[in-house]
Amino acid sequence: MDLKKVLSRFPELAKKDIKAVLSYASEREHSLTTASHEVVPNGR
Repeated sequence: MDLKKVLSRFPELAKKDIKAVLSYASEREHSLTTASHEVVPNGR
């Protein structure tokens, strides 16, 4: 779904709201991916 369609379906949202959500999701995904690749000392 493109930005225009989201904004038309949810008029209470603004572009900055969508950008904030996408930024949050991107950061969270990055931190989860990074955490899953960490090496734990002594096999713990």
